[in-house]
Amino acid sequence: MKFFSFFLFSLLIVHQTSTSQTYNKYTSPVVIKNGQPLRNAWAGGFNSAMFQAIDMNNDGKKDLFAFEKQSESTYPGVFKIRTFINHGSAGNTDYRYDPFYEKLFPQNMTNFCLVVDYDGDGREDIFTYNRSVSGFDVYHNDSNVTGVLTFSLEYQGLQTCYLNAGGNCFTTSLYVAPVNQPVLFDINNDGDLDVLTFQISANFIEYHENMAKELFNRTDTLVLSEVNSKWGHMSLSSNANSAILGMPRIPLTNGNADVLSNRHSGTCMIAFDDDGDGDADLLNGDLLGDNLLYLHNGATNNGTDSIDWQDTSFPTNGGPVNYVTFPSAYLLDADNDGITDMIVSSCTESQAENLNNNWYYHNAGSNTAPDFQYVKNKFLTDEMIDVGTASMPVFFDVDADGKTDIVIGNKGYFITQSGPAHYEAALSWYKNTSTGPCPEFTLVSSNFGSFQQYNYKNIYPAFGDLDGDGDADLLLGNEDGTFHYYTNTAGVGNIPQYTLTSGGFNFQNLDVGSNSTPQLYDINNDGLLDLISGELFGKISYFQNTGTVTAPIFSLITPTFGNINVTNTAQTFYGYSIPHLFSDNGSLKLLVGSESGDLFLYDSISTTAGSTFHLISNNAYLIHEPPRAAPAMADLNNDGSPEIIVGNQAGGLSFYSNSLPGCPLSINNILSDNQVNIYPNPANSYLIIDTDDADGMKKLITLTDLSGRIIHSQNTFSRKTLLNTEGLANGIYLIILTAQSNNITKKIIIRHD
Repeated sequence: MKFFSFFLFSLLIVHQTSTSQTYNKYTSPVVIKNGQPLRNAWAGGFNSAMFQAIDMNNDGKKDLFAFEKQSESTYPGVFKIRTFINHGSAGNTDYRYDPFYEKLFPQNMTNFCLVVDYDGDGREDIFTYNRSVSGFDVYHNDSNVTGVLTFSLEYQGLQTCYLNAGGNCFTTSLYVAPVNQPVLFDINNDGDLDVLTFQISANFIEYHENMAKELFNRTDTLVLSEVNSKWGHMSLSSNANSAILGMPRIPLTNGNADVLSNRHSGTCMIAFDDDGDGDADLLNGDLLGDNLLYLHNGATNNGTDSIDWQDTSFPTNGGPVNYVTFPSAYLLDADNDGITDMIVSSCTESQAENLNNNWYYHNAGSNTAPDFQYVKNKFLTDEMIDVGTASMPVFFDVDADGKTDIVIGNKGYFITQSGPAHYEAALSWYKNTSTGPCPEFTLVSSNFGSFQQYNYKNIYPAFGDLDGDGDADLLLGNEDGTFHYYTNTAGVGNIPQYTLTSGGFNFQNLDVGSNSTPQLYDINNDGLLDLISGELFGKISYFQNTGTVTAPIFSLITPTFGNINVTNTAQTFYGYSIPHLFSDNGSLKLLVGSESGDLFLYDSISTTAGSTFHLISNNAYLIHEPPRAAPAMADLNNDGSPEIIVGNQAGGLSFYSNSLPGCPLSINNILSDNQVNIYPNPANSYLIIDTDDADGMKKLITLTDLSGRIIHSQNTFSRKTLLNTEGLANGIYLIILTAQSNNITKKIIIRHD
């Protein structure tokens, strides 16, 4: 009987680099905020997530998939995916971050990702933007065949038949603007999936009907044809998120200039049957408004769709949406009560809410008569580390207690309460409150040092004793590429008090152009702290300290330290380099974060101008945290191997370690029945025993027949275990899992066809 630990797609679980270091992504380190542990502390934050319901672990419950939209670089691989497993019961919301499933989704998705079952097999498929044709691709969910969440590309640049002036049609890719979101819904109620969308700069809705039912009597495929270029007898306004009803209208005149004029792109629309009458009502979020626009479809008996009334303050009775910049609505059953709720996020991260940004509306009505009632504005965000936009952490023992804390810089919190909307950057201090071998951090301040009052943006801290008094001073990088020098006036052993020194603003006129990310490190071993800094376009600058222990003078040696450039120049202008020098067994190495989400690792570090460092890996530790991966390293458990935390554009953190003995990978370290999933069942040649997020927990797995005879048993710490069943006779067997005094029994069937 062959029985062994099975890591499905090993690259998802084990991180191996050319330096032979294995790093795991942990979600277990405890983080305390306001006296309570955060359920999903290391989930990475949210700015403008698209929330979709999909069963990822094949347990029959809808889990949560979040796709983070971007506004700067928009190339494949920089859009962040987050996956949350549903542990909730009826009436209870309990999503737990599980990064395992992230790599099971296509990794080249851009701009939007919608999961909808187009072929009626009960499994959600993927619709995502295709940059090459300004349309979208469709991935089929193949998990019914594999037993594991798997997708295959079914339609590349999904085509439609467009009407021309003669009433005929020509076939080409269905156009979707990258800032728009198409509607995927059975518009004519014939059982197949149709599409509503917009042409570029257009205010009319195009209706692309799926002709699969009409032509082939099928509802499991996509055969699209544009049957109406002005669907619903309406147009959207060019001035606000509202509609002009009753189209067609009279020809354009001075008196009705808004009627037929084009509007700029920027529309995120969804369809749902709001009143149970069998037609498609709409919810529209728009770049032109902070509101949600409800459009009621007055069609009867599957007749011609016609929007007959609108509500610009939806939901009027539940607390109207007033969401700064381009809201978008997503409908899903968030609390497992069988009734669809509503999450409102933003369809862009640019100039939008970045902390109070996931508005949760509970449906107090029914699916045919919804009553969306506002509950809170931090759905899931309140369960994780999130510092607004662009988290940039460093490790530093703030209170000099011998334990390494975390200080996080950011681009800023998006402030709308006073004056024009703007970003205000701040430093957050998470104190190391560990008492044992497992890391633990507690939020002490979200405005450490009170820097938020200065309206800085993109601040990044570097700590070191620059005035020779024995305590750590602060050199602060910021968006304009300069540095500000704050001296610590608190004294050795005290919590720092930072004061801007004379000449500290734009210190010594040092300037790297934009987005300075400094590190203080004695590179040339002369007893003085030197300065390196990343910048917007992916290079590293090196400034040698030619001053004294009490009066530093930083002299630029080279703006291209090591000839490093971490910008993906084929896709973007930006690099957002963040350097971290560290000693690895006496050898100086340099880890550099990047806009692409990858970490670059170098050795052969030299202070000689013009020297080129040796690139060890452009995907160090197989860590990929897009976009704007910002790494920090520290050995938290004194085992000689540093832990790594990584910030990102969405404002959260991820946690990686090479070795944390005794600490589970997941914070959810109590094995429960709904965590255990065994598939395929019935099985032929193998079974996968999936204990969900109980990776790192010791589990005894026992296989018996119905008489209780033990066929095999084994201890494992693995999350997924493969059992070869080829040698077993057909019949019913039991899998018994024992963990932390819990016994969980699952019945399985072996059937060799």
